[in-house]
Amino acid sequence: MDSARMFEHTGALRDAEAAYDTVIVSAARQDERAVLTEAFRRRAVLAHQAGDSARARSGLQQSYAIATLLGDARLTAETLNTLGGLELETRNLAAAEAALAEAASLARDDAAVLARVSQNLGIVANIRGDHAAAEACYARSLAAYEALEDAEGSAIARHNLGMLAADRGDYVQASAHFLACERLAETSGNAHLGALCLVNHAEVML
Repeated sequence: MDSARMFEHTGALRDAEAAYDTVIVSAARQDERAVLTEAFRRRAVLAHQAGDSARARSGLQQSYAIATLLGDARLTAETLNTLGGLELETRNLAAAEAALAEAASLARDDAAVLARVSQNLGIVANIRGDHAAAEACYARSLAAYEALEDAEGSAIARHNLGMLAADRGDYVQASAHFLACERLAETSGNAHLGALCLVNHAEVML
């Protein structure tokens, strides 16, 4: 699994997929279901990045089935969050919301997963124009990231809240969120997010 992740992180996607295939075969033979669930999920992400959404969904369905049989709430929520993200990117909002809502229920005691699930639910609500629901989801994501002392995650949540406030015309609140985002982005070393926040903050001030 470590070599597959290394290939993935360095952008060698074909090598990563081949490595995950090897992990899947080995884990299936040894009945290592947790490893199998994770490998199917990560390989599905690679398939989606390659533009093969059908194969990605198939891999996530396999990951979900194994995680459910294993009875592991965290792994099941991780897979559902990934599935929700895939459906979100393909603008299948009903399917995205269903997967993410189930993931949120399973991850309610796991701040790391809940933070990401809540962020995705906020995006779904925002696309639908339900700003109140989007704000509640982004706030839940921020609270989870703050509990984890995750500066980068908190910066993303602050940026989302800032954009939402700007869309509502609440420029004072938007400015406060963007200021917080800038500080957190600097702390986490995420220069791209910091620059994006500065641009959006400048637009709010204008």
